[in-house]
Amino acid sequence: MKRTRTTISTIHLREVFIVKNHRQSGWRWCEECAAQVQMVTPEVAAILINEKTRSLYRRVEEGRVHFAETATGDLLLCLNSLNHSKAPTLESFQKILPTLTGSKS
Repeated sequence: MKRTRTTISTIHLREVFIVKNHRQSGWRWCEECAAQVQMVTPEVAAILINEKTRSLYRRVEEGRVHFAETATGDLLLCLNSLNHSKAPTLESFQKILPTLTGSKS
């Protein structure tokens, strides 16, 4: 009787997001929420919710995402509205958002 040897290897993968400190991101006033909320650039939001920036811009144009513009014309997105409009994974990332944006929690 021939014996065979089976080796089982387990590989654990971890995904790490590195986002440069966006000085514009952080706590800002959202007119639609009428509250101080965390706002991030579309690029950071795209990473957080695993979506393309173009689709985020489309949702802003449709009025589904709250936004604010900086004095230099840059766009910031309200995380509360992203969470309500379509962000199934956003809640888990909100815990690490201050680390990503350099903001205080």
